[in-house]
Amino acid sequence: MVDNPSDVITRIERHAAALSLALQVHDNIHALVAAGRLHAAVRRAGKQCADGRCLPWLDAIAHATDEAITKLARLPHDVHAADVHRLLAWMDVMAPATVREKHRTGPDLFRLDASSLDLCGVSMQHLHAINCAFVESRMDRVNFGATTFERCDLACASLIGSAWNGAHVVDSSFAKSTLRDATLDHGRFTRCDFRGADLTAEPGGLCSVVRAATFIECDLRETTWANRDLAGVKFHDCKLYGVVGAPQFEGAEIIRPDLSRNGDGSIGGRHHVVTSLRT
Repeated sequence: MVDNPSDVITRIERHAAALSLALQVHDNIHALVAAGRLHAAVRRAGKQCADGRCLPWLDAIAHATDEAITKLARLPHDVHAADVHRLLAWMDVMAPATVREKHRTGPDLFRLDASSLDLCGVSMQHLHAINCAFVESRMDRVNFGATTFERCDLACASLIGSAWNGAHVVDSSFAKSTLRDATLDHGRFTRCDFRGADLTAEPGGLCSVVRAATFIECDLRETTWANRDLAGVKFHDCKLYGVVGAPQFEGAEIIRPDLSRNGDGSIGGRHHVVTSLRT
């Protein structure tokens, strides 16, 4: 099967990003898995270029490959017993696709603990993460575009100016995180905890308008949305008690909102939601 050249580059960059993050966190098992996948992607790209299938993209592929080889040179050589047990658990989730068919080889990150670290320079684009922790980590301006996060914890993280374009996040926590000026366009968040999160934007800034984002069964109690234009955003079965910030809310799709303090569904109705967000 011949790969699309852009997919070849995306695959190399994705595995290289996973390797970079693993090296920064000093997680050897993640580094070894990412390196193996990166090596396979580079070899496959090289074969297709040699066959003349990717010649128009040769320079771009060569650039991605050169950066990948540089990262492979930093590969660790020691693996501890605890890492082996975690690898066996990882292999259990590799066979079936858990969210998207394109991730049929399993997640790029599994049970990675990157809490309380400065990760502002990392790339997360296109990565698939399961059961990872980024609690209190600093991830300002990180690109999470087209990522898939499942059961990840980003509570109290600094995510200022981060980009979540096209991200798919499930059963994850952003509780008390700082998402000021974050781009959420076309992101899909399902059963996520945003309680107490700061989602404000600069007045009239590029991130003030949220385009086509979807929140399904999310807990958005006591979140702050100052200067956000939420027209076109979908809120389905979300908990919205205590939401503040007076954003522009007309045009948003609100279905079965829960305005009760305890999130028990005792108070609801679209009119009450719009009123509360304007106070």
